[in-house]
Amino acid sequence: MPLTRSLSLHEYPPIFFRFPKLVIFIHFWNNLLLQRNWAVNRQLKSLLPNLPAQSIIVDAGCGDGQHIFPFFKKYKHLHFWGFDKNHNNIAFCKKYSGAVSGRDRLRFFHQHLEGLALENEANLLLCTGTLQYIKEDALVLKNFYRALRPGCNLLLYTPVNGKSVLPFYLYFFEKLGHYEKSQERRRIYAASEIIGKLGAVGFRIVNQKPTYGTLGIVAHEFYSLLLMGLGNAAWWWSWVFLLLLFLWLPFMLVFNGIDFIFPKKIGNGILILAKKPS
Repeated sequence: MPLTRSLSLHEYPPIFFRFPKLVIFIHFWNNLLLQRNWAVNRQLKSLLPNLPAQSIIVDAGCGDGQHIFPFFKKYKHLHFWGFDKNHNNIAFCKKYSGAVSGRDRLRFFHQHLEGLALENEANLLLCTGTLQYIKEDALVLKNFYRALRPGCNLLLYTPVNGKSVLPFYLYFFEKLGHYEKSQERRRIYAASEIIGKLGAVGFRIVNQKPTYGTLGIVAHEFYSLLLMGLGNAAWWWSWVFLLLLFLWLPFMLVFNGIDFIFPKKIGNGILILAKKPS
């Protein structure tokens, strides 16, 4: 089913290669609805303006460039490099970069992060929602450490804990096809585990922010269920799930907003800023 392949396998519709700037609508959608993106983008907005001219920002697991293209346009003194194991993602990012001005500041590489071979080049390295799919995560963290210049930062977001709130969510999560299955998620971290792994390769933790408390989990689980419905249902049922998705959006924004504003000690995600010592 084409929709399933688009949602789970990064197979972009042909119209996106003809008009690559259409991806801004997907970026807008994700930035509107995903609390993860709220946390990552807020941190990037505080870090990027302070980087010196010609700094290199590496997005490890860049996907469709959702954390590259918007900031590339705003911060014209910076260079952005994207690495991803999925050739469809890199092909699309290259197509998009060919359609924008200033593309000399963009580079994209089809590369497994286990083989990332940068050496003291990155002024900031970003990795968002990727590490849980990688078998050799300790090796990848060593590669991140080596890639950064001394005194520079890793901004890492990863799901943790795996707490579920809706009683029927896990049933459908096991039964239906979805993104996590297609990408072969390897693990669910505990927050202390990922912090320990960062420390083991030499990183110093600057700060950490839990995301997705109870309200955020409810919002995300309903959203995920509706996406699973869209991706698995026959085409005549897809319209029903699409309608339900749009009906759910205001509630999702409210739940995520309340959850994001109020501090929490634990959640289903964690955003970590870690420094490579000088």
